[in-house]
Amino acid sequence: LRFRDNTVVKDVGEGASPGEHALAGAQHSEDTLANLNAKITGATLDDESAKRDPNAHTHADAATGGKLEVGDLPAPTKALAMNSQKVAGLAAPTVAGDAARKDEVDTKANETEVIKKDGSVAFTGNQAMGGNKLTGLATPTAGSDAATKDHVDSVVQGLDWQKSVLDELADPPGTPTTGDRYLVIATATGDWAGHEKDIAEWNGISWDFTTPNKGFAVWIEDVGRQKSYNGIEWVFFGTTVDHGNLLGLADDDHANYHNDARHDTPTRHTLGTVVPHDAL
Repeated sequence: LRFRDNTVVKDVGEGASPGEHALAGAQHSEDTLANLNAKITGATLDDESAKRDPNAHTHADAATGGKLEVGDLPAPTKALAMNSQKVAGLAAPTVAGDAARKDEVDTKANETEVIKKDGSVAFTGNQAMGGNKLTGLATPTAGSDAATKDHVDSVVQGLDWQKSVLDELADPPGTPTTGDRYLVIATATGDWAGHEKDIAEWNGISWDFTTPNKGFAVWIEDVGRQKSYNGIEWVFFGTTVDHGNLLGLADDDHANYHNDARHDTPTRHTLGTVVPHDAL
């Protein structure tokens, strides 16, 4: 420790008592002496009360109770490691750069701009599929339903496709499931009595029946085949046209339309012989 006396500089070694020093002299004003006396009176070189703990130091600010506001700190210039700790007490975010709160994230799925899988939120604009398909569509029933390829193909063929049926039965099943569908065949019994050729569908309580129109077509899941209604019967595809039902066969002389069994007789007739019509 070094201090100046009136005339010379004196050194005090570490741990040594400095003795008394009168701060008097012509070089000190009264204000300076009073200030010095106020600051060093009662202080020693190892006075614990004189030490400053930098960790306990707070910014003196009367408006904040003597504490430093976080908002007064400079903006971070690199990532902050949170060490698995939380940032709590966040305000609700309002712009894209705001930190999101848990409740905001958890409730986001319920907002109207999110398309939910249960269909409760409708589209509000056209959707671009980007060359991709919509698959797994149900058979359309309303005019505004999306049409499946099978439905379009059936319309081109003049058919009216219905939802598939599980099987063809005459007796109602004992424990049907809601939505189960069947073709009713003869001779129907129980709740199906009198509904032969109708399509029966279980609604969860009772059976609903659809009377077919000519051109109705269904897929029968039990046998993996299709049937169409020709106005009289349900027939499998491939059996709706019979050669014998073709028109104009009588005046066609092509050999492939002749029935040799009808025109061949045990005794062949020579050319020019008159043959009775009942011998043909």
